[in-house]
Amino acid sequence: MVKILDYKCPEPKDKVIDTEAFAAAGVVFPDVHKNRQMMVNYAKLQKPENDNVYVDLPFCHTVEADALGGIVNYGDAVTGPRAKSFIYKNLSEVGEMEPIDFSKGRIHEVLEAAKTLKSQGEFVISEMAGPFTIMNILVDPSLVFKGMRKDLEGMKRIFERFHFILLEYVKECISAGVDAISYADPTGGVNILGPKFTKMYMELFTYDFLKSCAALDGDMLFVLCPKTALSLIGTEKAKFVDIELPREMSYAETFVELKGKAKFLGHLCIGMNSRKLKSTKIIEWI
Repeated sequence: MVKILDYKCPEPKDKVIDTEAFAAAGVVFPDVHKNRQMMVNYAKLQKPENDNVYVDLPFCHTVEADALGGIVNYGDAVTGPRAKSFIYKNLSEVGEMEPIDFSKGRIHEVLEAAKTLKSQGEFVISEMAGPFTIMNILVDPSLVFKGMRKDLEGMKRIFERFHFILLEYVKECISAGVDAISYADPTGGVNILGPKFTKMYMELFTYDFLKSCAALDGDMLFVLCPKTALSLIGTEKAKFVDIELPREMSYAETFVELKGKAKFLGHLCIGMNSRKLKSTKIIEWI
């Protein structure tokens, strides 16, 4: 019997808006979401929030949808980018999405910023959204949930398309020197989909996609949102394996320690990066 545990997200940290620091670093909102040098500067400003271990970018979960033609409201320093209006009227259009052109647009700026940060000696983490989170910006979510109930073949085509598109993005991240990918798809969590459709989602997309990621060349580390990790484990696609650490370290420090030694982490939210650990859990496939 499938038993998928949900993960209660930690309370978000209060966002500190240090306008003087932003101005001194040449960071302007919302331009920072579209300009590589501003991304580099802002990522460094945010490094203390990452336990001073890594830099991460982009600073929202709309980049993939934007690159796929989504219409985004870029917001301001307080309210980040979000969906503005849907571009697709039905699911069949979603299944025919064109591949991302990584040579232009905001996603190109993100990759160029990652290259710069890596060249400056930073441990770089790129945040990546999953299909449900991306589709929330492209099409009315009610159509997606209806598709999960009544159009399984259509959803298969959509997930196959996302598999190809997002795997190409992972390859671009590897080429850019990104050290780790933080993968999250909270809109596709069991608290929203329910056990039946979460199991379907793991089988139609998540399991195969992450296995394909693991097969790529390189030592890219994947830090999974615990909602995704627990869904994989609850559907008996993966298991947690305890691993002792050489010393007590923060969750953020384990990313550096385990890069090249493990492929997947995910028992804690990346937002808990300062949590001190004597051991941690890696994810292995069953």
